[in-house]
Amino acid sequence: MTSQNQDMLNACTSGDITALRRLFEAMDIRKGSEPVYISTPNEPPPINDLLEAAITNGNPGIVSLLLETYSGIQFFGGVITALLNHPDLAILEALYNYDNRIVNFEWDDQVTTFVTEACKQPPEKIAPLLHFLVEHDADLWTGGLPSQFAVHAALCGNQALDVIEAMIKKGGLVSRQAAEQAVLRERADVLEFFIRCGVEGERDDVQFLRTVAKETGNTNVMKLVDIWTRRWKDNTSRALFGRGLFGRGLRFGSIWRHIFG
Repeated sequence: MTSQNQDMLNACTSGDITALRRLFEAMDIRKGSEPVYISTPNEPPPINDLLEAAITNGNPGIVSLLLETYSGIQFFGGVITALLNHPDLAILEALYNYDNRIVNFEWDDQVTTFVTEACKQPPEKIAPLLHFLVEHDADLWTGGLPSQFAVHAALCGNQALDVIEAMIKKGGLVSRQAAEQAVLRERADVLEFFIRCGVEGERDDVQFLRTVAKETGNTNVMKLVDIWTRRWKDNTSRALFGRGLFGRGLRFGSIWRHIFG
């Protein structure tokens, strides 16, 4: 790595906007320049490396300067990971305004998404970022098997009730596996919300969830699951769940039966 390249990375790390502007001028990098993605001796550092350095060290001014200078930036996974490890709404908003597709970022495995990875972070740390993703129409129906979409990921990550509510209000799927997680994790707050908003399952799920509740040994959870599942006796696998059913008897069940059966 050349001295100037290292200086650029150092400026992004330290937040020295003046130094970065000076380096841009020396290297003939101006507004509309094409970003570099692979490190080579005769090119500036890869744009994603510069963004990662700025995000990791909490420098939104540097991020804004990079976005103003380079055109057509394609964000790589390292940028998303840096945001997950160091959440900063000002930086996320700047990236979103540059390319709003960032909220639907998926890794190459086509299973891991920005939302599902965010759900693995500590709730108190990641809640504002998750709310931003949900409010800005991140796809809640991708990430793993169909039964393991955003609501399931949020429950596995023990995310706050307001995050889970926001997901469901935006059409997030409450799968059988998500319901199971709510019971296993003894989330009385979530179960009460499911009851209030009319989330329903199939009659085949009643005994399953009651058994899961009993195994927790939590009498409040057992009581809530009993109340919640009483009305399901007439629901069959033909009942549909899906987007837009919040507050109108949203039903979940074996997603494989719904999609493939």
